[in-house]
Amino acid sequence: MKEDASNPSPEEFVRQLRHSHNQLVDNLSQQLEVHRARIQRQLTHQYHLHGIAPPVSTNDGSTATNLDTAKIAAFSQLARATRLSLPEFVRLIRGQTNEDNRPNKALYPVPPETHPSATKWNDIVMNGLQPTWTDQKPPRQLQIPPNHQSLREHLPTIVANLRQGQDLDQTLIVDIGLLDQWPEIFISPLGAVAKPGSTTKMRTIHDLSFPADNAVNDYTDRSSIPRAKYDTPTVMAQKADSLQRSLPGIPVRIMSGDVASAFRNIPFHEEHVHMFAAAIPELQVLIIDLSQGFGWCGAPGFYGVAGGLIDHIYSSSRPQWPSQPPEHANTFDGNVWCDDHNCIEPDIGTRLAESDIALRAAMVKVLGPESINEDKFTQFSAHGSTLGLDWDMDKGILSMPARKIEKAQARVTEMLRRKKASRTTMNQLLGSLRHICTCIPRARAYFQRLSSFLRRAPAQQYPLPLNTGELADLQWFLVILGQPELLKGVTFSSFNNPTVDHDIFMDASGSGFCVLDPKLEVFIRQQYTKEEVDAFDSDGSINVRELASAVYAALILGSHWSRVTGPPVRVRMWIDNSSAVSWTNRRSSPSPYGQLLLRLLSLAEVTYNLSIVACHIPGVENIMADAGSRAWQQSDPLTPLWLQLSTNWIQIGIPRNCRKLSSVWERCCATAQSVPLPQLLTDVIGSSGAVSAATWTGRSGLPSPSARALADWVNLQSTVGN
Repeated sequence: MKEDASNPSPEEFVRQLRHSHNQLVDNLSQQLEVHRARIQRQLTHQYHLHGIAPPVSTNDGSTATNLDTAKIAAFSQLARATRLSLPEFVRLIRGQTNEDNRPNKALYPVPPETHPSATKWNDIVMNGLQPTWTDQKPPRQLQIPPNHQSLREHLPTIVANLRQGQDLDQTLIVDIGLLDQWPEIFISPLGAVAKPGSTTKMRTIHDLSFPADNAVNDYTDRSSIPRAKYDTPTVMAQKADSLQRSLPGIPVRIMSGDVASAFRNIPFHEEHVHMFAAAIPELQVLIIDLSQGFGWCGAPGFYGVAGGLIDHIYSSSRPQWPSQPPEHANTFDGNVWCDDHNCIEPDIGTRLAESDIALRAAMVKVLGPESINEDKFTQFSAHGSTLGLDWDMDKGILSMPARKIEKAQARVTEMLRRKKASRTTMNQLLGSLRHICTCIPRARAYFQRLSSFLRRAPAQQYPLPLNTGELADLQWFLVILGQPELLKGVTFSSFNNPTVDHDIFMDASGSGFCVLDPKLEVFIRQQYTKEEVDAFDSDGSINVRELASAVYAALILGSHWSRVTGPPVRVRMWIDNSSAVSWTNRRSSPSPYGQLLLRLLSLAEVTYNLSIVACHIPGVENIMADAGSRAWQQSDPLTPLWLQLSTNWIQIGIPRNCRKLSSVWERCCATAQSVPLPQLLTDVIGSSGAVSAATWTGRSGLPSPSARALADWVNLQSTVGN
């Protein structure tokens, strides 16, 4: 039967779309080859004009491992023969003319109405990227810094990487003697670091942050750098969860698209390339980046202009198949992380196939026909690996890969052993720990505290001792990494869980504290010993006492709140101390003991699958907790109120070995790698379900609590959950 052209099958429609896309790519590729041939003819004319033999490429099509010495010699001779300035020479080799000033012939301007950033992008396309420099930038570099030791250790790898840029004309390499002709050149050191996820593959680093206070990044006006868009794994998980909730029974799939040589697609304006140079004296070569690369502080932001355009064009597209169900013909939903474009879509009609084509078309429209990295462009699937995590769309979970857990654990262990770190080792560690922050959001506070090390670490690579707080934060991560199951099978729904399961009220006074769980009708109540009072007094802060109440609540009641599967139990703690509320939510305290308490609180969260937030309650409304923290004798004025309000409630006792919270933390650190966390806390604090007898057995002769106080408490209980 002949197919109806007005209503093609989904397979035929997708085939036609893909054919049209491939034709577009072929046409753009042919135009690019025409431009390249024209540039080569112009260069050949210049060679002949100055009596220079045109270079014969030494690249046979395989991966070259040595620099193209013939090209270096020819370019060097041509530069000397023409006596062109560096900007003029760059314009020559890039084929920039008055008729076609584009530095990168693969790029074309987009219609200005496409997006608010289209004008900025079109300026880059037509003229090249023009960084803004601070007034402190000197007109000439006074001293050339040496390359890093890693260059000598990995010189063959660095040379091979430079060759790739040389072949693509993204890097100009000439002999080092041309420094005399182009004295404005600003040289920064080269080095090498391991690529993410590898210990053998190295990435060349142009260290534009060295030397400190006299580097390219120091002279870059950061206020002029656009802000890049980053859709985190949390955002992706929330979107996936929303789709699965709204479309039950319909498969949701994930795909990742990657841009080839992402930063390198963005060319510098010829008047600014002199700021992005390097030299290898051992090889007698001068290296000038003609396009942005890793190391410059502006690279992510300016690439983000292109990445944002790609995302906008993609996210403005929608399925075009005539028979696509109208309710599922809405626009695609893009997610961007630097040069990674991740798509999460339901498998309905032609939606998956058209999404794939739409993303490819957006990349080509913005960055040209060679912009798609086919090696990293995946197909829609139930399983995916992106942003350093493994995604299982059918189960609705994400996980940190085992190899990354092992690497992070090894790095934390080694840093704890050495008790010091350099900028490089800390950056490597933070790269390993960032995935933990996705799986365990509360880890972000400790990640940020470790990141602050970089602000005091010198640019030089010698290590600095870690302070006590940084060592303790590392220990917290080690406790978590010792339980790898915590980082696997994190449900998408855990990132979309606004419902509060428990409202907990607490108060601390100069003599004791009280914690209330109205839902379970249980309380924790303890009068301080003289030793505890002295310890709190030495800290000098009621804030710490209030915070300690929250920690006791999480450690002892956490097992009662916990559920094994599903999203975390959301616990809202009501505290009448604004500092304790802020510390709890930020997981950061200026008090060393307060910070220890916060690490314990976060450990309990992870152990019992909780999500704890704190809210402020005015002291005059915190009636029952206030009474419970102060009524220790029959003669206390608040005793009648406390006894009346706590009728039929059950007191949960505090095990003796849990009273000293600093000792609890020490024991957790000592045994965390050999004992599962739930068992660990049970072993450390003892049975958390013991019920102690009431302090007073009789209430005869006690005055009755005021009717107003009772009414206020009842009213508060009825409104706090709303």
